[in-house]
Amino acid sequence: MNYPSSCVNPTDANQAWRPSGDTWINIVIGTSAIIIASAQLFLAARNFYADRN
Repeated sequence: MNYPSSCVNPTDANQAWRPSGDTWINIVIGTSAIIIASAQLFLAARNFYADRN
């Protein structure tokens, strides 16, 4: 995977950040993974507190 080098050199961020199809797929997969993980944590915490009462 090719990562943009904007974090290394901010001056050529525009040349480095060219969202290809692979980049958008990685962004979508990463975002959905974060959403799914946080939803699982939320549901687990809710079930834990519901069982305690």
